[in-house]
Amino acid sequence: MTLKVKYILFIGLIHLIFTGLLYMLLKDNIYWFIASELLILLSLYISVRLYMALIRPLALMKSGIDAIKDEDFNVTFLKTGSRDMDELIDVFNTMLTKLREESVRTEEQAYFLENLIKILPIGIIILDYDDEIDQINPKARKYLGLSEMTESIERIEHPLADGLRDLEDGQTEVISVHGIEKFRCHLSKVFHKGFYRKFIMIEELTDELLKSEKAAFGKVIRIMAHEVNNSIGAVNSILDTVIEFGFSNDDDQADLKESLVVAHERNKSLSDFVSSYADLIKLPSPQRTQIDLVALIDRCIGLDIYDREKRNIDCHVKSTDKSILISADQVLLEQVFVNILKNAKESIGQNGNIRITLQEASPQIVIADDGPGIDPEVADQLFSPFFSTKHNGQGIGLMLIREILNGHDASYSLLTDEDGWTRFRIGF
Repeated sequence: MTLKVKYILFIGLIHLIFTGLLYMLLKDNIYWFIASELLILLSLYISVRLYMALIRPLALMKSGIDAIKDEDFNVTFLKTGSRDMDELIDVFNTMLTKLREESVRTEEQAYFLENLIKILPIGIIILDYDDEIDQINPKARKYLGLSEMTESIERIEHPLADGLRDLEDGQTEVISVHGIEKFRCHLSKVFHKGFYRKFIMIEELTDELLKSEKAAFGKVIRIMAHEVNNSIGAVNSILDTVIEFGFSNDDDQADLKESLVVAHERNKSLSDFVSSYADLIKLPSPQRTQIDLVALIDRCIGLDIYDREKRNIDCHVKSTDKSILISADQVLLEQVFVNILKNAKESIGQNGNIRITLQEASPQIVIADDGPGIDPEVADQLFSPFFSTKHNGQGIGLMLIREILNGHDASYSLLTDEDGWTRFRIGF
């Protein structure tokens, strides 16, 4: 039973009792009875007015509570002229004004932070209380290769996501993807609404590391080339003089002359070796023109056809009948494809297959071989300076490929897939 019903029943009962008593006392005097009934009616009127005065603050409080529940802070109560009511109205209006200002400020901050997260040059992932993805900005989507929203990192199939799953609170880790891209990832926990939420930051280091690596590598090569060439030049000059001086037909002197010639040739090989690294540092910027990717790969395949036939290596190209035009430096790209095909051939050794797939939409080329594959332990080092999996390798080939493709703003990866085929993917 509500307070309103209780009040009406109480007032009604009291006035009925008074009416009955007055009737019993004044039933013989009709005029006094009528006068007493008028007083009863006046009392009822005063009771109703008093009820209205008492119930209005409650109604006001209920309206205020409803407005707060609905988060409608634009409500303003008008003053009634009653001192007590006006004081209560002032309190409610002040409270609603502060709530409105706080709501607007909170919404503005949330909007600002949301837009700030979107335009940040680093990837941001915010997890909810169940470690599901609550927010992820465009950079993080790009790094993880996501085209649409996903609920959990556990369901993302990407090498970077594999590394993120292993992060612990407060840990910073540099994660390498396909040995090419590198990301600095940090996981923190923030206290929000009584619970800890995870916050992951992903910063791409690829360009920064490549620049610093190339600068350090170039400095080492320049110093090495200067010192080696200076020494080799002087030594070769002496060797040439001694060889031209002449030797007798004595066997010992003939052996000595032969040794000097070998030393001279070895010095030349050493000079060429150093020069090959120096040429890598001096690699020219791409001179882009419209070239046909199909025609270019056909030409590169034809350069080494006889050696592949000797090794019994089949090379098959899957492409469209149309030309695939791209803006690139033909000379530099030819070096890239020749090196990749050479690596595939040497990886196979004897009796194998090379498969080349060309894609017209979003131009892409995939060069695959069924050789022994890449050891997972060395996969992250493939494009590092001086690193080679070959016994006599110099570590120049993949570095040259890396520099040329980076100069063309191309995406690329080299890895052995689950089917055992090693694929070099290049996208333009």
